[in-house]
Amino acid sequence: MTDLLGLTLREASEAVRQRSVSPVALVDAYLARITAIDSQITSYILVMAEEARTAIFAIGSDTGGSVRLPAAACGLQGLKPTFGLVSRYGMLPNCWAFDTVGPLCWNVWDCAAILQAIAGPDPLDPVSAGQADDYMTHLADGVAGMTIGLIADGDCDGVHPDAAILANLVQAAEVFVAAGAVVKTVAMPASFIRYRLAASVINWAESFAIHEADFCERGAMMGQALRDKMMAGLSLPAVDYIAALRDRRVLTEANAALMAEVDLLLLPGAFHVAPPLDDPSKVAAYTADTAMTPFSISGHPAISLCSGFDAEGLPTNIQLVGQWFGEAALLRAAFAYETATPWRTAFPVLKG
Repeated sequence: MTDLLGLTLREASEAVRQRSVSPVALVDAYLARITAIDSQITSYILVMAEEARTAIFAIGSDTGGSVRLPAAACGLQGLKPTFGLVSRYGMLPNCWAFDTVGPLCWNVWDCAAILQAIAGPDPLDPVSAGQADDYMTHLADGVAGMTIGLIADGDCDGVHPDAAILANLVQAAEVFVAAGAVVKTVAMPASFIRYRLAASVINWAESFAIHEADFCERGAMMGQALRDKMMAGLSLPAVDYIAALRDRRVLTEANAALMAEVDLLLLPGAFHVAPPLDDPSKVAAYTADTAMTPFSISGHPAISLCSGFDAEGLPTNIQLVGQWFGEAALLRAAFAYETATPWRTAFPVLKG
């Protein structure tokens, strides 16, 4: 199989599963699809791959932040689309209720281009919603007239965002006001810890159901964190799973009511900057202390954006949240912020 340009995600996934095409050839095909949308991206490919020695984009699955969190840590832009907008067929599942495929890119234009290429219906994904939109044409239309709800702080089990993250969040709000948006302070309808507890129970149960055979056959080969998660799912009473699903419905309706008051939300994503990888306690805190889970619970689209750097040169982040299937407006706002700030011409400080 030499011409992969016209393959759908379903066909491409099946080709990889049958070993009739290599993953490298498949990546080349998707880059060709993106180039077909706008040939300008070819220059990005050359610069990023040859000079920066990195990738123009990555595709991840976001269950509770696994696209947005690494984007925040690395100073990238990470988009979690609306649940069901992008097919999950062929990906390694983690949690059926939350798994969402999305891109990590250097800039918002690339996020929009990648989403344009991968969004849309797939009969092999039972939750595929098939409501793709045009994400490119009006990307530069700005935010004039939009109402943005600002959540300036949050309490995640007694933990608040770092001072640098909060300071840059306030500056981001000022950028949106200067661009013509109306920014008003709002509050989450429930505590971040309540969202996290409901999501954790659902995730433990579904992840164990998915990976039970692997755990039973090769549990000793799993990392400690994954084994702990499997054990939590194994020991979880069914009544707790059902209760968590019911609370998810309540929280989703509460999120929808909040979103009815605004066009977008602006709040922190990760509460901390990237931790040292050799400090397990700080790594655990980085993944736990976030405002990302609420929008995995409700399936709203959300994007993590680089908002500057702290005193040590590590990237800070903001999170924008849009309406269900409102990625076009969400990306417009993200693009407006990105082009009004200097963060795409600056880079994190690398030490050691």
